[in-house]
Order: sequence, then structure tokens, then C-alpha cells
Amino acid sequence: MYKEVHEPMDIAESEKRGEEAIALQESQEPLEENARAQALKKHKWDLLTRMFYDPEGAASYAHKHEQEKRQEAKGGDNRLNTPNTSGEPPAGLGDDKYTALTPEYWKKPFLDIYDLHVLKMPRVLQALFYLLKYDREQIAECGTNKLDFKKAKSLINDDLFVRMSEYNPLGA
Repeated sequence: MYKEVHEPMDIAESEKRGEEAIALQESQEPLEENARAQALKKHKWDLLTRMFYDPEGAASYAHKHEQEKRQEAKGGDNRLNTPNTSGEPPAGLGDDKYTALTPEYWKKPFLDIYDLHVLKMPRVLQALFYLLKYDREQIAECGTNKLDFKKAKSLINDDLFVRMSEYNPLGA
């Protein structure tokens, strides 16, 4: 469901926020086309990595979300004269609405890998560990390149998310 529905929302939101940040940066000093494109890519990357690891953003988002729920509980009858007066969301929609670029949105589903016993595509996880500069001895069986899932599971923790947030794919 994410790929079809939510990914375009995340991309559109990152484009919008990136353009706003670039406009703010350009108000101080105009950027060349290449520098502008690089700054936009960097800002979008930062926004997307915060979906995995952003403790401060997650705390502020949770606080804001709780305030909205409390506000809705207090004055939830503001829809009395609308066509749908039942106050119930339409069928098929849950309580929580999807918010684009939610901090740490992917952290819990990624941590759920820890509870698995068999991994369908271990090379993806292995590539992630190599990309984040983990040693082969930490993730592979001795004397081979085969992923040792038991070793890899022990590395799925906050350090992994910190490394993911600090990773810079755009160069130095």
C-alpha cells in the first residue's frame, strides 16, 4: 500500500519542503543551477532519512499528534451540519491518517525484522550493513560471504539507525 498511495505523498511533500528551504537559502544569496540541484537533493535526503531516525522529531510529532487528538476529543462535534453527520470515518479508513514524512515512520517495521527467523532477501540487509561500513566478520559466517542472520539481528539497534542518518550518499 505504501508504494502506490503514500510514496507519491512523501515525494511531493519532500519536493515542497525542499523548494521552500532552497527559496529561503536563495533569498540570502542566489545559487547556481548545479548548486541548487545539489542542495535540493541533500535536503530531500535529510527529510527521507528522518523517517528512520529522528528522536527529537519523533518526540515533537508525538506531542503534536496527542494535542490534536485531545483537541478533536474536546470539539469533535464540529461536523454536525455536514452530509456525514455520523462522526465516523468512511468505511476502510483507520483512526490514524497518514502524514507525509512522519519522523521514525519506518523504524518500528524495520525493528520487526529482529523477530523473524528467516529472511527472504538477505542480500539487501547485507548490502545495507556493508554500505554503512560494518565489517564482514560482524555480519557474515566465518570464511564466507554468506549473511549470518543471527549476527545481523544483533546489529539491528539504535547504532544502525544513527549510521543510516549520518550516511551521506552525495559525496563529501
